Amino acid sequence: MRAVDAPPLPPDRIRQPWRVRLGRLVAALDSPRIPLVAAVLGVLLSSPSLFAGLATEDFAQRDVVTHASSAFGPNLDLFGHEATWTLGDTLRRNQEYVLKGYFPWVSDPAFDASFFRPLTSLTHRLDYRLYPGVPALAHLQSLLWYGGLVAAVALLYRALAEPPLVGGLAALLYAVDDAHGQPIGWLINRNALLASLFAVLALSAYDRFRRGGGRLHAALAVVALALGFGSAEFALAGLGYFVAYALFVDEAPWRSRLAASLLFVVPTVVFLAARNHLGHRTVGSGLYLDPVGEPAAYLSELGERSVVLLLGLFGTPFSDVWSVSPPYERGLLVFFATAFVALLSWALLPGLLRDRRNRFWLGGLVLSLPPAAATFPEDRLLVLAGVGAFPLVARVVVEAVMTAGATSPSQRLRRGIAGFFVVVHAVLAPVLLPFRTFRMHRFQARLDDAAASVRGALRGTPGEAIVFVNAPTFYFAGILAATARLQSGKELPRVFTLAGTTDRLELTRTSEQSLDVRPKDGFFSVPFDRIHRGPRLRFRRGEELDFKGVAVTITEVDADGDPVAARFSFALPLESERYRFLAFRGGRYVPFAVPAVGGRASLGGV
Repeated sequence: MRAVDAPPLPPDRIRQPWRVRLGRLVAALDSPRIPLVAAVLGVLLSSPSLFAGLATEDFAQRDVVTHASSAFGPNLDLFGHEATWTLGDTLRRNQEYVLKGYFPWVSDPAFDASFFRPLTSLTHRLDYRLYPGVPALAHLQSLLWYGGLVAAVALLYRALAEPPLVGGLAALLYAVDDAHGQPIGWLINRNALLASLFAVLALSAYDRFRRGGGRLHAALAVVALALGFGSAEFALAGLGYFVAYALFVDEAPWRSRLAASLLFVVPTVVFLAARNHLGHRTVGSGLYLDPVGEPAAYLSELGERSVVLLLGLFGTPFSDVWSVSPPYERGLLVFFATAFVALLSWALLPGLLRDRRNRFWLGGLVLSLPPAAATFPEDRLLVLAGVGAFPLVARVVVEAVMTAGATSPSQRLRRGIAGFFVVVHAVLAPVLLPFRTFRMHRFQARLDDAAASVRGALRGTPGEAIVFVNAPTFYFAGILAATARLQSGKELPRVFTLAGTTDRLELTRTSEQSLDVRPKDGFFSVPFDRIHRGPRLRFRRGEELDFKGVAVTITEVDADGDPVAARFSFALPLESERYRFLAFRGGRYVPFAVPAVGGRASLGGV
């Protein structure tokens, strides 16, 4: 029997060659709608942050605004103090905060971290004046700022990324980058979104000006950059792109390029001068380092922090793990980050650097890191670094597809890296982005659980004081005490934290009123415990500190002057009803029985 011929498939059902499909993809990624598509995609993936609520310092800002006599209050800037603030004011505040338990006993008496962010402060004043009890609306504002940032970055890519396919793909990758989760979902970190948005707008206007756009675009570049500086000092990380533009994109004579650079140099000088005049500074911190005031400390940290940021930008794990890693794990992280960056450089730089535009993106990215490295590495600092990174990532992926038939070892390695980029940035990132917008929400939930356990353990004795034997970090204990008051309106009893670590502690009772404490890796076991004390102020063996009812004697220090062991002497016997010793276990605080005189106890660790 003769077989019946099958009817022909309709033209739209015929399998298209891969080059035709690739051509359609190229056309889609070159669409003028890409900025809108990228912005909507980024906002939709981040939209769960509407339910993230307030976290940590958000409560403090809301408290300041809602208790102000006017919408603006005496000080527009919610991230710093008044220009009339003196060293005496700093010393008094720090002493008060240590006695309340907000700051740890290891704090530098002159510690100060005041930031100049009036424009971002204005957006928070709108939040807490117009809808103080509806955090979702405050988060909606952050989402809108993020949508604007993604659209601005996508438009910049359309103007400067080549070929257009690379710009479109880079815009989508930037929109779904999970490193943006914390600035989106933590209200107080909105400043990074605003500063980045205005820095990108300034760069776009500067590009238009250098292409013959006239004085209007020059003025827009200056205004946008000024708005970026008014949003956060983080806008300094955007200056690297202006420098890279002058080096690798601008083809005018050097005299013209140098004259044009005044458009970003002058606003920067004015900002730095105004910031200094108004008294905004970072002093006495091991995490917030002033490159001008503390150049040695800053330069000693720059390389390590930069490679960790690059690891978080291009690969995994998140750079956030650096600040909470003990010494050995931190060393491994830095080694891995250095090896990772070296491998990428060896495999990709020769090809990338052949193109001037790639040199621009790479130069801007690299130059954005030094300002970001003035604070501890976290992925939230990668918002501007990502502007230069994703055109490079997209270029690697596109070239891998275009050379799919190549069989040389170097080409196979580049395809392997391209596959790694696809997995990390196109598959995992959009899945992780919604989750990472809740990072500070999850942290606040830990604080709330711990605070509830503390209140449940109190006896109600007059003059009662809480002694945290340990804590995940000193910051955890301090912000727990602060947010517990801000949320309930009721101050906890006085809080004093012996050690900011949940690793192994050795405790020895030396007298009725004294307890010797020796953490496994010292009292600065993780970098985050250095937030209130920098390297300029070293402890000395035998040094005595008085905290009105608790005296601390440093019994041992290491070669860097960091405290390794200390004796805590209390005004009353440790069995007094006025003391409530609590240990952190399983996410909660539980009563801790101090050993008898001459006895020892171990806590935490394995």
